[in-house]
Amino acid sequence: MTDRAYIDEHHAIVGNSGAGKTVTAKEEAEQLLTERRHLAIIDLTDVWYGLRSDRAGTGAGFDIPIFGGAHGDVPIGPYDGDAIARIVIEQRVSAIVSLAHIHDDALQRVFLAAFMRRLRAKPRGNFHLIVDEAEEVCPQMAPDDVAFGLTRDMIWIAKRGRVAGFVLHLITQRPADVSKAVLSQAQTIIAHQLVDPRDQKAIDDYLKAKGDKDVRAEVMRSLPSLGRGERWIYSPRLGILERGFTPAIATFDSSRTPAPGEVHVEPKLLAELDVSAIAAALAKPAADAPIAAAVVGADVAAQLAGKDVEIGRLRCAHRDLAQRLASAEQLLDIRTAALATIGRAVAEIHLETVSAGKERPRAPSEPVPPAGGGEAARTPAKVRPPASPNPKPNGDDQALRRGRKALLPLARIYPARLSEAQWATLAGFSKSGGTWGTYKGALRGAGYIEQDGEKWGATLTGVEASGIEIEPLPAAGPELARFWGARIPGVRRMVDVLIKRSPHFTTREGLAADLGMSADGGTFGTYLGRLRSNGLLEAQGKRVRLAPSIMGDE
Repeated sequence: MTDRAYIDEHHAIVGNSGAGKTVTAKEEAEQLLTERRHLAIIDLTDVWYGLRSDRAGTGAGFDIPIFGGAHGDVPIGPYDGDAIARIVIEQRVSAIVSLAHIHDDALQRVFLAAFMRRLRAKPRGNFHLIVDEAEEVCPQMAPDDVAFGLTRDMIWIAKRGRVAGFVLHLITQRPADVSKAVLSQAQTIIAHQLVDPRDQKAIDDYLKAKGDKDVRAEVMRSLPSLGRGERWIYSPRLGILERGFTPAIATFDSSRTPAPGEVHVEPKLLAELDVSAIAAALAKPAADAPIAAAVVGADVAAQLAGKDVEIGRLRCAHRDLAQRLASAEQLLDIRTAALATIGRAVAEIHLETVSAGKERPRAPSEPVPPAGGGEAARTPAKVRPPASPNPKPNGDDQALRRGRKALLPLARIYPARLSEAQWATLAGFSKSGGTWGTYKGALRGAGYIEQDGEKWGATLTGVEASGIEIEPLPAAGPELARFWGARIPGVRRMVDVLIKRSPHFTTREGLAADLGMSADGGTFGTYLGRLRSNGLLEAQGKRVRLAPSIMGDE
């Protein structure tokens, strides 16, 4: 067996379900508990309670308390994260924190966010944090703001927590879904069988960055065919490269999946602990006790976070309704676009009338017959016909006729300025089209529009030529966002959701969930693209929000 020094460094244990990764992690935990090290185990699937029983399940194992889960010594709820972390830190208690009984993923994240935030404030000293199902605790793609904050805390622990004594053990069957900023800090990788190409690539990327070509080739070639319990240990800093099997654990294997037809067996005896002091700490003691403040704080957090969680639950329950509303919204957009087309047509007719009035020759007046009749009265005066029934209009009239559709949006909001993309959107043109360039050139040449940096606006001459009534743009804020939401096809509901979340960023996945859409779908991407090209969207990695220039947050 190789040197176990890597246990005291950040490391990751990866592998498919059933490949043996949890047993490998438990074998490490047994060694740490034997040495009376301080540790906490995050257990999202309730499979770590076997540490409390011997291998046969008939005798006592380690005296480590279990918070929550079906085998817990003390029941916990989603808002006890801060209080449990205080107990682990202040009473120097090693513990298994099982959250499998909290079935709502969003509520699990509420607990973990408070737990990790409190852990960050612990005094300096060696502390092993074992995180099972790490892809749920520090995901590469955070599904909501709570998950984003939780991942940021995990990144802090991985990058800077070493100074405070943190040693991070990551266990995952989906390394591709774990935050790269966390996974890359692992000094050692313990790799069990991995079959999925995406997960293999995550390990390949790690080896590419930290190993040499030969090591990478050898590990990657064998990764899909490793047997149950077989693993590679690779630590470039310690110079370790070993292929072998994890030793059998000394405690009950509560993570083992029963074979087909086999009845699940529970251990008959768990080590008995006196957890009365811990239970009392969670039972809201006198206000001057330190733990009481934590519990009271957790209750306040519950009142605030509970509302957000309930909103999220209702959104999920009504997702089908949201999808039906999306179809109705598309019909409404079609109707709105049709009305806008009619409005533009009416305005164009008005402008055509104005132009025609300038071009049409006056009809000659009938001569007034002299009083008393006579020859003059009987013979009409001869009138010379106009030289041309359709005289050529001057340059201004020609520009107005050719570009009136493009002029109207700028004239209507005078003296406001728009980007060319925004202007083209309101006018109903593609700004990359040849027609658009022709109209723009004609209007500019006639002095009806002007350019100021990257912005375009109508001149006073252009407004007078258009003959329409000015309707100023709304001031920056929700109304301006709604103005654009009503005029950019398909984005109305997306804008409404982003208004509610402004000025905060939201993830693409969270936004798509609120809309009943797929974040990977083409329609969702198209709508985001329309907002971005019109200057309404600000992106930060995979998170988005309405641009501060639109919402007035600059």
